[in-house]
Amino acid sequence: MSEDAMDPDLEAALKASLADIERANEWKNHPNYSHLNIGDAPRDGNCFFHSILQLARAQIAESMRVEAQALEPKHIRQHIASKTIDQLIQCKKGGSEAEALMERYPHLELIRDIEPEDQRLLDLRDPRQLVHFISAVGEDAAVRCKHMTPVTVTNLYHLARDTSWDNAPGDYFAAATAAAFPGLRITVETDLGPKTFGEGQKKPNIVVLHDRHYAPATERP
Repeated sequence: MSEDAMDPDLEAALKASLADIERANEWKNHPNYSHLNIGDAPRDGNCFFHSILQLARAQIAESMRVEAQALEPKHIRQHIASKTIDQLIQCKKGGSEAEALMERYPHLELIRDIEPEDQRLLDLRDPRQLVHFISAVGEDAAVRCKHMTPVTVTNLYHLARDTSWDNAPGDYFAAATAAAFPGLRITVETDLGPKTFGEGQKKPNIVVLHDRHYAPATERP
């Protein structure tokens, strides 16, 4: 073997790695996404929130009144949970405003009523479970949940908990995020087509959802 030749085992491993990368990105060539430039986000349970930060960090930071560069997915998730709690409290009051809010944000009913599959319900009377809940949603938000049902509390916990995704709240990250940040519009592109959440005149931020992974995207010129 010459000095310039690559070790056969190393060369085979490199080719296999490159092939894996190519296969992993094949989905980006799906016809539904031909109008998009698709980036990527870490596959750590927070891919949706990493994607949104790549696309709308400044807008989100302004809404939260925090330093943009300090923002991490866990901060956004806790903020979304807090806003969702406020919305659920408003819905509980009843009346026309509550009905309008539920109609405007259908995901609120899912958070309130749909029992998560394969997830143990949290009981905030248990001090250990209460500690876990507070660590996810924050102390102030947790206090506002004291009269909520175990189903609602459990869904809020998974909505807020850093890296949690493989559960019911993971299905409405986009809806809850758009509802928590006025003026933030999010279009989720899938193999079946797009769906947009949020209100206002601003151009929507685009995330692609494929094989249970979110990635940020921009429209091609």
